[in-house]
Amino acid sequence: MKGLLYKDFLLSRKYYTAVSGVFLMFAGLFAMVRMSMLWGNIAAAPEAVAELTGSLWILRYVPCLIITIAFAADGGAVFADYQVNWVRFCSTTAVGEYRTAAAKLLSRLIMETVGFAAGVLYVIVFCAIGNESLTWGMIGNVAICFGVGEILGMLYIAAGIWFQKKQTVELIGMAVMGLGTMIPTTILMINMDKYADDAEMMAKLFKTFMDIKDMLMPIVMIAAVVLTVLCYFAAVYGLKRRDN
Repeated sequence: MKGLLYKDFLLSRKYYTAVSGVFLMFAGLFAMVRMSMLWGNIAAAPEAVAELTGSLWILRYVPCLIITIAFAADGGAVFADYQVNWVRFCSTTAVGEYRTAAAKLLSRLIMETVGFAAGVLYVIVFCAIGNESLTWGMIGNVAICFGVGEILGMLYIAAGIWFQKKQTVELIGMAVMGLGTMIPTTILMINMDKYADDAEMMAKLFKTFMDIKDMLMPIVMIAAVVLTVLCYFAAVYGLKRRDN
């Protein structure tokens, strides 16, 4: 198992380095915006401060969402296994489909946990900059990002094993995410004229999220657990197919 995990991490190291850099870039940028709101150029413009304060949750949680969603993918390691006939080779060894599938899903869980820890650390730093108290609610919001990333990660592995081609999985992922964002985006566009400005719209969106967060948290976590189990057996069945 350790060898399988090491192989996947080794194949994905460049991807993890790249997305970690993107996370750090956004985290640093948003932290500097927060500091500018308090002591810099933005602080000299009360209207800008008021607008950014209304959408402060974006500055606080977008980097968390970036790192957890990015770590849902493995940088193509699952597809590389098929390109070099690693899966076929494993079928001739003592490494069975159950262990191979478990290693793939476990690697996603490990990286999502790393992403969650990075997200919590960023929120702690962000709160320290603004002299805010860290609350369990803030950690819960990062946990929701973790749950969403976990769901996407499990689906990514299962789809990768079934379809075996990166382009196919990416097209399916874009289609699913497009459909998932189409409805809320349409509703937002229809009701946009009800808001006086972008700050009011962002504040309303955050209030809506806070109203449903207590219900959303258990739904996301239960869905993550259920899909992890289902995707594990789907991955095992996919690895057992003769066309591997």
